[in-house]
Order: sequence, then C-alpha cells, then structure tokens
Amino acid sequence: MRRMWLVALLPVFFYLRLFVGFFQQDDWFSYAWYVLHRDSLSYVLAFSASHFNPFTVLINHFLFSLWGMNYEAFLSVSLFLHTMVIILVYHLSKEIFKRRWQAVITAFLFGIFAAHYQGTAWVVVDISTHLATFFGILSVIFFLRRRLCFSLVLLIISLFFKEITIGLFPLYLLHLFISRRKGESSFSNMIIVVGLGAAYCLFRLVIVLSLNQTNGSVVVQSQSIAILAYNFFTIPLKVISQSIFSSELLLVIANKVGEILPNSISGDVGTPSFEVFVVKVVLEGFSLGLSILILVLVVWLVRRSKRLEIKNTLLFGLEWLVLNSFIFSFAPERLGVIATIDSRNLYFVSVGTAIFLTSVASRFYDKYHLKIIWIMLCILVIINAFWLNKNLTAFSRRGELRREILSQIKMNYPDLPNKVIFYTESDRAFYGLPPEERILPFQSGLGQTLLVWYYPEERFPNEFFEDRFLWDILEEGYRQSDGRVFGYFRNFEKMAEAVRALDLDYQNSIIAFSYDSDDGRIRVTTPEIIGRLSGYFSQKREILLTPEMLTANRKPDELRLIIDDERQSYWSSGVPYKFALEMTIDLGSHKKVAQVTIDSYNDLDQSQVGYRILISGDGENWQEVFYAKRYPPGSDGLVDLYFKPQPARWLKVEQVGSHNFAPWVVSELKLYEEIN
Repeated sequence: MRRMWLVALLPVFFYLRLFVGFFQQDDWFSYAWYVLHRDSLSYVLAFSASHFNPFTVLINHFLFSLWGMNYEAFLSVSLFLHTMVIILVYHLSKEIFKRRWQAVITAFLFGIFAAHYQGTAWVVVDISTHLATFFGILSVIFFLRRRLCFSLVLLIISLFFKEITIGLFPLYLLHLFISRRKGESSFSNMIIVVGLGAAYCLFRLVIVLSLNQTNGSVVVQSQSIAILAYNFFTIPLKVISQSIFSSELLLVIANKVGEILPNSISGDVGTPSFEVFVVKVVLEGFSLGLSILILVLVVWLVRRSKRLEIKNTLLFGLEWLVLNSFIFSFAPERLGVIATIDSRNLYFVSVGTAIFLTSVASRFYDKYHLKIIWIMLCILVIINAFWLNKNLTAFSRRGELRREILSQIKMNYPDLPNKVIFYTESDRAFYGLPPEERILPFQSGLGQTLLVWYYPEERFPNEFFEDRFLWDILEEGYRQSDGRVFGYFRNFEKMAEAVRALDLDYQNSIIAFSYDSDDGRIRVTTPEIIGRLSGYFSQKREILLTPEMLTANRKPDELRLIIDDERQSYWSSGVPYKFALEMTIDLGSHKKVAQVTIDSYNDLDQSQVGYRILISGDGENWQEVFYAKRYPPGSDGLVDLYFKPQPARWLKVEQVGSHNFAPWVVSELKLYEEIN
C-alpha cells in the first residue's frame, strides 16, 4: 500500500506548478454555459451533436454554485482526481499482471506520461476526462473479474461523463469472443455487450439527427468522406507513438527534419508554408512511421514469446490503444487531416500505452538481466519527465500571463458602466492565426472571457451568454438587453460603427487596452481611443500639402511623390524599417488635424509597420496623439490613423514597426483637419 501511494503521488508533484497557471478556453465556456442556465437544472439533459455528458454538467453546476471561478479550488479537484485515476491504474494492473512491480511500473508510467498533460491541466473541463476515465477503468476491473452487468453499468456512467471510453464495447466483445472459443464465456454475454453498445450508439445517432445546426455540427458537415476515412484508419496508428512521446517532442524532431530538406520541398524556414509542411507532411509521416515500427516490434515479441500471459497483456494494451482511438476521428471541430491528437484526449488511451510498455519490459524479464529493463524504462521516464515539466511550465506561464492581463484590466476598471465596449490592440497574432489577425494571447474569444471575468460583480443579462456570443477566437460584436450593452472589438472602424449604431456616449463607455508581446504587458489606451473616436466622427476636410511642407530623415527630396495623387509612384526609405524613420509636416499655421491616411498601394512588405504621431505648436515640444506598435494597411493598401482634433502647427509621423529587410514605403499621404 505504501508503494502504491508513492507511485501515485510522485507524478502529481510535477503538476503542482499549475497553481501559478489559470483557466483555459473551454473552462471559460463551461462557466458561461452555467451562467446561462444557473436557475434551472433542465440543461443537464440538453443534447449536443458533439457531447452528451449530463453527469459532467451536473457536477460542474454544483462546483460553480459552490465557488464560482475559483481556479485554485478547481485545480485541487483536478489533482485529486488525477491521483485517484493513477491509483486505479495500479489496481487494474494488478488484475492484469502477476507481479506487483509490473503494476507499480504501469501506474507510474501512466502518471509520468507527458502526452496527456492537458487531461489534468484544463482544470474545469478535465473533470469529465478524469471521471470518465475513473469509471471506465472500474468497468474494466469488474469485467476482468467476470462481473459483466456491473461492469456495463459503470461503462454507461463513464460515457455520461465523456464519450472517450466508448471503445470498451468492442474491447469487451473481442475478449468475450476469445473466451467463448475457449469455452469460458456464454454467447448471451456477447449479445448483451452488442445490444447495449448498439443501443447507446443509436441513442447518440438519434440525438445528432434531431438537432438543428445551432446546437452543434456533425463531423460529415465539416469533413469530406475521404478525409474522415483517412483519419479513421490512421489516428489509431498515430495514437501509439503520440501517447508514448509528447507531440511537442515529435514536432521538434519534425522541424529538424524539415530544416534538412531542400527549400524547394519544405519552403523557407520560418515561413507559414514551412510550418504547414512540417506538420502536415513531416510530422504526419514520422508519427505514422514510428507507430509502424512499434507495431513491428509487437509482432516480433508476440511471435517469439513463449509465455502466454505476456502475449495476452501485449495484445490487451494494444487493443486498448487502438479501439479507444477511433472516436477521435469524429471530432467536428477538427478540420482536415488530424496530424496531432489533442493532449487531453490521450488521457484514457494512455492507460493502454502503459500496460503495453510494461508488457514489453516483462517480455525480457527472464531472458536478460534486470538492469537492462530498468535502463530502458529510466530513459523513457526521463524523456517523459523532461517534456512533462516543459509542457507544464509553458502551460503555467501562459495561464499566469492571462491572469495578469485580466487582473490588470479589472484593477483599472473594477466597475463597468451599464453600456460598455472593450477595444484591444495587439502587435502580433497567436496560435497559428494569420498575421493580420492580431489578438491578445487567449485561445478563445476575449469578449466572452471578459463577460465571464466580470460576471460575479456585473450580473449581465442571460442574453449575453446565448449562442456562444463572443466565444470564437476572432469574434467581435455587441449585444444589448435590459438597458445593458456589452461589446468587444479589435477592429477600430467596426467598433466606431457600433458606437454610431448604438448612439453611445463613447466618452464614458469605451475601455481600451494595447498588448505588447515583447514584454507581455498591456497598457491602458482608453483616452487615446476616445480621442481617435472623436477624430473619426468629426467633420473633416483635406489639407492640401506641398513639397515645401514635408521633411524626412531619409530621402527628403523624394517626398514629393507622396502628394502627387499617383499611387504607382512612391517614396521609399531605402533602409529596413527596423531603423527609426520619420516624416515631419509644417502646416504653415495652426490647424485642428484629426486624421492621417497613408497609402502603401500594393507593397505587401508593409505588414509589420506601426505608427506614432506627434503634434507640436512650436516645433520643440511634442505631444503624442497616436501610437500603435503594429498597424498595417488593409487589403486596399490604406491605413487611416485617427486622433483627437486639437490645434497644431507641426505634425510628425514616426514609423515604429520593425522589418529586417523591407523599407518603409509610402505611395500617398493625406492629412485631414476638423471643420469648426
């Protein structure tokens, strides 16, 4: 018993660093779902095309009611459940193996695997993963003890937490068939398993077919039949290698291979095409190839082993891996070929991986010296411990950053006006999004995250949580209900038009922040954005510019090209715009400038530009009225820079973006002043 607890608690030690982390995207959505239905438990039985997990919803409802979005409380529950699962893996292994050391190794391997770290790190949604796994393992234990009916009851309970254990139906059927051939089981047991499994699948199929499109999507609506078939047959293979080795490790190896290949094949290193090639081709092939090698090893071991129990445990572990993997190909959220299986989905599958690896070690137990086995296992443990620590460290840092951002927002604005619109700017994209989609480092919509973050104090209307409002990572928009308005935008002009449509008092309704990825901090930009809105809404006219009014720190003689009304002609700095570049305009007299429009025409290298605009009344003392570290033009090549109209004699445009090779290019530049 003492050894069992030691084995259970040692891997959990790695997860303690999560106490400096924070919630993930699905965690926020779970709370939003609770808020929408907090006054009634009827939603526990709500149907969805992707999940039907009433027991999970019921437990989450209770925990949210008990302590709301208390991260430390949820993490404590997650760590406790992870510990219980490891203990249960130990007891399952004692049913399978004859020696106690085999059970100890199996449980420890499962606990230390880096591949399934998200199964414990996503502290709210992982309640479903943990409890589905817990009851699934209990079901297998009672199945092995020939308590079939009780085993199937436990399996149904597991499925009502999460569907990841559905592969146990064919696993039971296969073993009952083998046992019947040996005269050890009855045909009626097989009928019971087939009947219950078919009834559950039919039940889920009826749910899917009866739902409208607002409640979920079916995989065949997002995947072609060919892609679905490819995923169906290859995912069980990829799960073998990706459950033993973290996908992050496999991706590092794939990147190294991609760098060796000619650029004509892989694309230039660091470009999006190279990244796509590495994931879709190199990682896909490497993961499949490694799994096939492992399968060849299994076949060789089975054929050469004279011990029947070793053959049985090897096959049992492999069957567990394969049969519980097919379901991952039916995820409607994953488009195209699924090169990597989500870490949290590998949690239950990894139980079979641990059994399989322990069986491999047992195969050589009698033939070779015990030290060889321990060396091999130690190497595997060291690799997984390293990547588990690495993954959890990176995971915790991301969570810590998000907590800091949200805490700073609430610290600056503890109370919200009844009508509020959040506006954010960022200097880069995250999580594989196109470069033009500059978001803050949140993997789901920041709009809904802010709704949930402020809900305990603000008690927003239920309508703000319906239909996944502001949940998608790129979603912008607003809603109004019961005298409240809530909106979130990243696009300035969309935000401005929402203000116009709502006829908002934007002086008291806008909250704005800017994120700098270099230092991981946000700064309050509310006064500046309010100033931009005043410039946007003001009545303006163009200021006619002459070459004599323009100066620059690079190629001033060519500045005439930016006011010749010819887009094809342009001024170029001639040096990469990572260097400080600026233009100064002498207006000749004081004017209330409100807008600068810069046209870079069709120069695609202006994607990293940013701007700082300053005004002065005497040419010596300057006031910043606009700053954006990255503010590239749209698809039309134009960028409009608005700011608060105020009298100025001089205006300076500084280019503050950074590009290592491309020069700053301006085809046309126009200024607009407010009409009194």
